[in-house]
Amino acid sequence: MASRGREQKDEVGLGELLRQLGTETGTLIREEVALVRREVKEALASIKLATALVAAGAVLSLLALGTLTAAAVLALGTRVGHGTAALIVGLVLTAVAAGAVLWGMRRLRTVPVKAEKTLESLEETKEWMKDLT
Repeated sequence: MASRGREQKDEVGLGELLRQLGTETGTLIREEVALVRREVKEALASIKLATALVAAGAVLSLLALGTLTAAAVLALGTRVGHGTAALIVGLVLTAVAAGAVLWGMRRLRTVPVKAEKTLESLEETKEWMKDLT
């Protein structure tokens, strides 16, 4: 009789453990999804900033081409000729614009596309689940 009562306690204990495992697995999955969302949100914010820098560089280069080109060509034109002055000014403005675009592109390359923290956590969870079975 005592043996039978013990078996019932073990079965209840096992059932409770399985219920807890199910509950905690669900909680773990929800936390992993929340972590992915946070990482993606952070990555998108970085992409947004880098894209704004690229756009600002493009707009500023257009304004520079319109305003500074005329002024610089007129100023240099009296010394080296207007054709040569236009070429010099155009090359300088192109270099500045390219620098702004390259700066923004470099920033875009540094943004992590993978959710590294989540992938590591999922790998740890996978190993943990293997150990349980």
